[in-house]
Amino acid sequence: MKQGARRIQESAGERIWQELAALLSLPHSYSWADYMDRELDLWHYILPGRLRMEETRQNYYHVENVWRHSLRTMLCLESIIKEMPITLSNGQLQLEKLQAELAGRKSRLSVLKLSTLLHDVGKPDTASTNENGTISFHGHPEAGLPYAEILAKQLKMSWVEKQYLLDLVRFHMKPLHLYTSRDKSDLAVYRLYRDLQPNPFDVLILSLADLTATYTAGERLSESSAYTSFCLKLIEEYSSRQNFYNPPSFLKGDDLLALGVPKGPIIGEYLKKLNEAQITGEVQDTHSAKKWISNKLTKRCLSPKR
Repeated sequence: MKQGARRIQESAGERIWQELAALLSLPHSYSWADYMDRELDLWHYILPGRLRMEETRQNYYHVENVWRHSLRTMLCLESIIKEMPITLSNGQLQLEKLQAELAGRKSRLSVLKLSTLLHDVGKPDTASTNENGTISFHGHPEAGLPYAEILAKQLKMSWVEKQYLLDLVRFHMKPLHLYTSRDKSDLAVYRLYRDLQPNPFDVLILSLADLTATYTAGERLSESSAYTSFCLKLIEEYSSRQNFYNPPSFLKGDDLLALGVPKGPIIGEYLKKLNEAQITGEVQDTHSAKKWISNKLTKRCLSPKR
């Protein structure tokens, strides 16, 4: 069957995606994905960058090459999803959301699982050896986006599916960056949630599966407990504090213009900063929001309108 694997490229992209999505929607897709790789070589003809991922060794955190790590990430994701009704107070609801249709009778779960195989596809392009001999992959999420674009085009994905896939690849490192920064302030957490919109939950469990795969491959699962707790807490907190992390806007663009803010990108910048000021408690109502704007204009040597 390996000899005929390349003929899959003769099939229509939408047909390939239809069959793949059905497989990935199953609770235990990993065994089939692994079989497609080891016995059929099918991923060579489906995923752009597949061979280079296998050829790319990683830094000392990893014991597997990029491709084997990606497959293991799918396995870990399935384990995390299976345990969600137990580990999360709203786990069953989150599971139902993943299983719900995203577009064209295909679920979010299918695209999420596919993203596990693509999340590190940008690593071969960004691999660099440091002076001390360690390997780094700075910017690999962004470098992976063209590959995700190519795959989405080949599979004739809908716009919604493509954007969801791109967001998962683009943002999968952000939760880990917050974790390593050790800044757990409300503002830092708010910025993470804002950046991950509209899929904070999905990106968080992908990130958790990614790190869990790294530790399980090296038989260091116990070391992942702190990050597991961190991600689960973020998921719970976002669900329980929706009103806090999605504050109502006291002012709109027209209000800022009326207060003397000049037209242009500065309007969006100020609205963004105003929301952050609400999170920190600096702004608590319309009056304090207007005062905040006036102070900003004064600092910029602009005259606020009275």
